[in-house]
Amino acid sequence: MAAWLGVVAAGLIAVAYSQGRGSSAFKAAVLAVVYVGAERVLHRLRDRHPIPRRAWPLYRRPLLVSGWIVSGGTILLALVRNLWLLGGGPGRENWAIAGLLTIVALYAASAYLFRRPLFLWLAAPLLFAPWTLLTHRGWYVWDPPLAPRYALAWAVLAWVLILAGLALECLAGQRAGRRYGLPLRVTAHILLPFALAWGSADPATSSATLGLGVVFYVLAALLDCRRGRTGHGAARFAYPAAFLVPVWAVYLLAWRGPWLPHAHFGLLLLSLASVLFAIARRLHRVDPTKDLGRPLSLPVYLATYGCAVAGTMLVSYERSLLTLALLFDAGLALTSAWRLRERLWVYPAAALPPVALVLALAEAGIDPHRRGWWLIGLGVVYLAQSWGLRRTAARSYAAPLMAAAYAIVALGLPVSSYDQIAALGAYSAASAIYAISAVWLQEPLLLTPAVGLIAVPYAILLDRIPWITPAGYGIALLSGVALALAIAHGLDRMAATGTIDGLDMTHAFPWDDPARWLPEAARRLTGWWALSFYLFAYIVAAVAVALSLDYPIPLILTLASATGVYGLATARFRLRGWLLAAAASAQLTALAIIHAAAEGLLGLPPAWIARLGYTAWQAAAFLPVSLVTAAAGLAVERRRGEGSPLADLGALWRGCSRPFYWLLALDLTVVQIIALTHSGPATLVSTTHALLLAALAVAWSHGLLPYLAAGLGLLAVIANQFRVEASATSWPWVLALLALGYGLLGYGLEYVRAALDAITDRFKGIIVLEKPLERASCFISAVAILNMATQGARIWRWLFRSLFLGQSLMTTQNVRVVQMAVATLSILGLLYLAIGLVRRWYWLGYGAVGLLLAAWSLEWFLVWDLREIQWYAIPAGVYLLVIGYLEWGQDRRGLARWIDRAALLLLLGSAFYQSLAEPRGWPYALLMGAESFLIIWWGSARRQLRFLYAGVIGIVSGVGGQLIEPLLSVNAWLVFGGVGLFVLLLSIFIERSLEAVRRLSEDVRQRLEDWE
Repeated sequence: MAAWLGVVAAGLIAVAYSQGRGSSAFKAAVLAVVYVGAERVLHRLRDRHPIPRRAWPLYRRPLLVSGWIVSGGTILLALVRNLWLLGGGPGRENWAIAGLLTIVALYAASAYLFRRPLFLWLAAPLLFAPWTLLTHRGWYVWDPPLAPRYALAWAVLAWVLILAGLALECLAGQRAGRRYGLPLRVTAHILLPFALAWGSADPATSSATLGLGVVFYVLAALLDCRRGRTGHGAARFAYPAAFLVPVWAVYLLAWRGPWLPHAHFGLLLLSLASVLFAIARRLHRVDPTKDLGRPLSLPVYLATYGCAVAGTMLVSYERSLLTLALLFDAGLALTSAWRLRERLWVYPAAALPPVALVLALAEAGIDPHRRGWWLIGLGVVYLAQSWGLRRTAARSYAAPLMAAAYAIVALGLPVSSYDQIAALGAYSAASAIYAISAVWLQEPLLLTPAVGLIAVPYAILLDRIPWITPAGYGIALLSGVALALAIAHGLDRMAATGTIDGLDMTHAFPWDDPARWLPEAARRLTGWWALSFYLFAYIVAAVAVALSLDYPIPLILTLASATGVYGLATARFRLRGWLLAAAASAQLTALAIIHAAAEGLLGLPPAWIARLGYTAWQAAAFLPVSLVTAAAGLAVERRRGEGSPLADLGALWRGCSRPFYWLLALDLTVVQIIALTHSGPATLVSTTHALLLAALAVAWSHGLLPYLAAGLGLLAVIANQFRVEASATSWPWVLALLALGYGLLGYGLEYVRAALDAITDRFKGIIVLEKPLERASCFISAVAILNMATQGARIWRWLFRSLFLGQSLMTTQNVRVVQMAVATLSILGLLYLAIGLVRRWYWLGYGAVGLLLAAWSLEWFLVWDLREIQWYAIPAGVYLLVIGYLEWGQDRRGLARWIDRAALLLLLGSAFYQSLAEPRGWPYALLMGAESFLIIWWGSARRQLRFLYAGVIGIVSGVGGQLIEPLLSVNAWLVFGGVGLFVLLLSIFIERSLEAVRRLSEDVRQRLEDWE
């Protein structure tokens, strides 16, 4: 409490008597010294006198705590009150300096008195404040410095701290000295970078501070080495030392020659790079940590290369100096590769001279188009050097040179590509270089750029030959294709016989093992001598086609040649991709022929040429190609037993026939779409495609294709209707006719299948057409009926007016509508009759015949205007007789009897009526007699009495009807006399033949007993 009261009392006294001079900071510092000093005195005397012995435990903590608190308050008074609150000034700054230095001395003495290095961690950073204030005061000797000059004072302070730390280490012993010197060294290392950064704006100041910094870090690095620090930590201060050297040199030059341009700074750094490299080599030899990766030399090497890079960048705006700088850098890299035994340095050493060469050529004014030749020449020099190195012990250094050589040759090509002569020389030389390298190194991969580059001089020569026109460019390329294929096949034979060391590509590519694709492709790319020639031939064949696109005849020739080339590839490699290319080329050849014919280049008749002028007719002309493609695919499929491509999803890709089918699918789609633009070709194309799909459906036994075929057939009919410009009334019966055709085929196949016990495998595929055709016929018939009903909605009104009102005023257009309905009903009646017969659906058969009768009735009612009733009665009666017969066979005999009676009434009644009503009735009587005899025969065939009775009655009625009217107009004596004479003669005949008549009647009676 006494200590605290003393502190409070001192504070109150200071506040009470304060005059604002700032002396309180120094007084507080003295008070802190008194408190701490008193505690230390009591501690020192505790073993000598009893009073200190009893007082020290009591006052120890209060005195120390009070002293340290007062010391902290002193720092606040000096820095905050004196310099900020009171506004500073010389007097206040002096008192602040005195107070702060007192506290620094207190902390330093406390470190010694208390044997605690902790106080030095407080003293060393705190020294920065009074040191800065002293610098600001000019150390009471000089004028106040400018702001950058503070950096020099701080750098000196860093040196003072580092030297003090070293002194403590020497005085206190190695182990204890490090503990006491560490706070000073750490503070120095923190302060120095701050000082260097603070003075960076002033070259003069930075020249001094950077010099001090270089020596500082060199000393620190040496101390680490002396202390035995190992690993890369031993070089931790060598890095800033090495990197500060070029910065120091730049600041020195900027200080002494501020007017110098940037290029001089670049030259300085380049010169310094040589010096640093020499220093690094020296450190490399004398480095005590050389067994640990030579850490001391590494920072110097890095600084060397940094100087080289920075110097090159600084001189880059002057082309001549940049050229020299690049050559210097190349020499430095080459020296590094030689002295460091590291071949990676050969890469920059080889990469920089080409850049320098380009700059030198530009400086010398060499034609830009010819500069590529110089680069290629430099590449040749590199290859010669690598050839020499490969023959010596430095063989490993040849690889970077070769890589650089090939890269330089490649870079020389774009430079020479804008002039034909330059390109001819450059690409020829590059191709020769790569080819020679491939033979020299036994690396087939190098043949790929060699063969690829030769295409450019080849094209230039073709362009410069006067007698080769642009139309002949594609054809002229074919000679190169043939030569490349010949070389490729020759190389393959040589590899197979062992003449050359390479892969034999007779074995197949492992397509079934995807994991081996990439390794096998890499193996072939790097070990197959003929690969590049094959690629050249196949690519150039395609290029030849592209160059001939505007010239029909050359296009035909190049496409035919491409077909042959890709066909040879198919035979050589047995790959479906080449088969697809060959087949596609063949199809394109045919297409080119069609286009040439359309342009009149093949001597076709003018009418053909005029038609081929339409794209749709060209598509129709392509039909034979599609048919041949389908035939080829089927032939390959049958020969190899591959099966249908539509069996499953995977079957679309398996097999050599699939490329033909892929092309066929494309042909069918494209040709069909193009042909639809013109009705004539659309009819032909749709019909052909429908038949082709039907054939494929039979071949593959696939159920979907017949539906497509049926749809295309319908499309063909529609296109033909547009072609002939058919009227609206023709659509229903045309559709009905198509439905009849489909139905006869489909239900005919069903009938044959049901009739035969077994169908051979040869004809089993055709059964696949059965259901699709049946369903298509039903669908199209429904469409036909709907169309007929739409157009013939007024027929019922005309029929009612004709039958019940006696008005039959039919116009020509009305007659066409009626005849449309008649034709449609007749055709559909035949279709449904066929369906009923095949399926044994009697009800459908009845309806079908009913449709036929309805059609005939419409014709008779509306077109013929009821002019002859027998034209209706006879068909209707026969229809009813047939229905009655069928119903009798189905054991529905009651219904059958009434139908038969209706038929007999219609047949005989209409004839009997007309025989009496018509002026000339005898033909109808003869018709009635004929019908009666046929009815009697029909009854005898069916063994039914009602037909016999009806026939006899019909004959008697017909004859009687014809006799009644003539008899009424003849003399009665003659009539009765004739009748009597006839009866008398008949009686005489019966009397004389009574026994025969009796036997005949008995026989007839017995026969009729079995009839119904």
